[in-house]
Amino acid sequence: MAVSVVRGLKVEAGREVDLPAELTVRAGSLGCVVFARPRAGPLSRHFCGEDPELAVARRLNRAGLATMTLDLLSGHEPAERRFDIPLLADRLVAATRVVREERATARLPIGYFGVGTGTAGALWAAAELGREIAAVVCSGGRPDLARLCLGSVAAPTLVVVPGRDANLAEMGRRAMARIPAESDVAVVPANGDPADVAVLAEGWFLRHLRARRRRPAE
Repeated sequence: MAVSVVRGLKVEAGREVDLPAELTVRAGSLGCVVFARPRAGPLSRHFCGEDPELAVARRLNRAGLATMTLDLLSGHEPAERRFDIPLLADRLVAATRVVREERATARLPIGYFGVGTGTAGALWAAAELGREIAAVVCSGGRPDLARLCLGSVAAPTLVVVPGRDANLAEMGRRAMARIPAESDVAVVPANGDPADVAVLAEGWFLRHLRARRRRPAE
């Protein structure tokens, strides 16, 4: 299956901030998953010492899904901005528009994979875009930070948390209880193998993005 990688994409984030993005597309892709994380590095390492999002993206590519990877903060912005959830959401919406502008992904159903505070940004953006977003997966993070808009999330949402963090799991359950769409909380082993997250994400996205292809968003 042919793979096309589009590098050099720019997501306009306002105030002269352009975020570099990479789009990976296979022929016949079933959908496109946009990765929402504040910044690569320690902030994204919830499950292990390596970059787990890239492992998830590779698995989704092998499963027939396109992916867009980007950091929602530039390297010049202070780390504290990762808690500005509306800002992260606005930038994710802008990234979604870029996906729609690319010919290879223009008509594909879209999902979000959120990491860290990017989970809240993904849910906030999903609430804003409504049925344009077909599915959301939150890897760790704080979905409760998007509590003001959870009642407007129409996308089926899965929260994945490490088994060592009972508080995070409980926060995830409370957040999901506010979402009117289908939702679930999955607990993975505490040893932090990113493959566990990747398997769950693959299953969730394939199920819901396939369903959206059969039943287009209104």
